[in-house]
Amino acid sequence: MASASIVCWKLQRLKRTGWKGLSMQEKTHARPDLYLLLSLLLVILMYPVLNHGFLGRLMLGLLTFVPVVLATVRLSQIKGWLWLTVPLVSGEFIAGAADTFFPNRILEGTKWVLLTAIFGVSIVGLFSFLKGARSILNAHLYTAVSIYLLLGLVWFAIYSAIEDFYPGSILRSSSTAMADRPSELLYFSLVTALNHRLRRRCPASRGGAYSSGAGGNYGCSLCCNHGGAVSQCL
Repeated sequence: MASASIVCWKLQRLKRTGWKGLSMQEKTHARPDLYLLLSLLLVILMYPVLNHGFLGRLMLGLLTFVPVVLATVRLSQIKGWLWLTVPLVSGEFIAGAADTFFPNRILEGTKWVLLTAIFGVSIVGLFSFLKGARSILNAHLYTAVSIYLLLGLVWFAIYSAIEDFYPGSILRSSSTAMADRPSELLYFSLVTALNHRLRRRCPASRGGAYSSGAGGNYGCSLCCNHGGAVSQCL
């Protein structure tokens, strides 16, 4: 109840005064989390647009690396997480660059495995940041939504890695062109995270869909716990 009251108070203050009503300390503290959230949304929105041709995929690779770097920067501010993320990010950069100029399934699958690990570590690290919060700030609200999006991207990376190492192991719509396959996997991962009952397109084994749905339920409950009072305050 105390956390909900704090959220209500902050939202009402933002409604009255806008961004200028926040203190400089709150603005500075919330910016890394806001940038991470915006970068994740940008990657999700631009993925279907840029995932065509060499230049588009090159730009997409650079764009995908932005939230990876921002998550690493954010985790560096949380004690004990930097040493784990730097080797993963370095490996992902090398694998991604190699796959861009010398494309093959092994390099692409390795890239997705490393991205899965990076996103997973980011989720755990950001959750520890939320867990240790004594009061709810705007940074915590941004972080909660970022964790939810990262859960969807984790499953997208897992499905993409499986598709690279074991082609045809994930069922797809007969009307979907092979060039649009990654976009379909991204759509499936995000929608499944939102609604675990959706199983029209799913792995040959239903365990992946059930696990993805469970992760989506967790992310949804996380966002609700930190933002459940939003609709009552606006």
